[in-house]
Amino acid sequence: MTKQPEVSDYDKSKYDYTTYWKSREYEHQAETALLDRIFKRKNGQWIIDIGGGFGRLVKTYHQKYHKFIICDYSTELLNKAQIQLREQGIKNGFFVAANIYNLPFKQDIIDTVLMVRVAHHLEDISKAVNELTRIIMPKGDIVLEFANKLHIKNRLKHLLKFDFDFFFSGKPYKHKTGENAEGTDRKSPGIFYNFDYRHLKREIVSHEMTIKRTYPLSFFRINLAKKLIPLKLLIFLEKLAQNILFWTKITPSVVIEASKQVKRKQTAERKSIESIICCPNCKGDFKQQGRLFICNKCNLKFKESNNIIDLRYPNLNES
Repeated sequence: MTKQPEVSDYDKSKYDYTTYWKSREYEHQAETALLDRIFKRKNGQWIIDIGGGFGRLVKTYHQKYHKFIICDYSTELLNKAQIQLREQGIKNGFFVAANIYNLPFKQDIIDTVLMVRVAHHLEDISKAVNELTRIIMPKGDIVLEFANKLHIKNRLKHLLKFDFDFFFSGKPYKHKTGENAEGTDRKSPGIFYNFDYRHLKREIVSHEMTIKRTYPLSFFRINLAKKLIPLKLLIFLEKLAQNILFWTKITPSVVIEASKQVKRKQTAERKSIESIICCPNCKGDFKQQGRLFICNKCNLKFKESNNIIDLRYPNLNES
């Protein structure tokens, strides 16, 4: 298999991502409130939650689609997702471990792709967007959140420095070591990027997609506001701001909703998870032998374990 860009491996860094959200109820509710609005207008057969981790956002979409897939690089988080969804009685989900740069899903197969709090971990955003748009079916959608380089605090900071190149270059901003510790310790370099909307727009539009709408998110992601303002009032103000200031891109997060505008018809069978997945190496179909998935083209073998189909690496221990 070809060498891929580096990925943020939460299992390798032994980072429990669930702990990140224990002190971020405002951010969580701000995101779910926006996604509830977006998915109110959507439905379909399949949705994939890329980087869906422990299933934090499943409640915003699972009733709108016949089946969903949580796809993440971390098997530890996928195990947590299974436990959480089982406790909630949600049964229409599947769990796939995969690398975003080589997604193990067939072309033109998925109604909607959701990706929240993942883009900032991507050092090759173009390759990732190519994979996301490849698997979306004609007229299907992508809902993509990204960390916004040009949020209001950054604008003021660089304006006071007379750093005008920051506004016009369009280049992603890469955080320095220790500047952002989400998912790593502060001694690890990590992968953390803030993106300019114009940069992502070019990438998305160049891959047969049309941007339908953008949504500002997390207007009040300020420690002082979160300390002084009760959560219920803060979320009320957040929803109000999302509706009134929908045209702005000054928030620390922005969500892009885009649609695949192509004329070809979607013809692949999509009833089962086996009909959705494919070999991440050559995109060939699988034949299944027990818990093994064997590629019909390149003969690589992958394994299902604990209800997780692990399509990150071939299983070299199986004869």
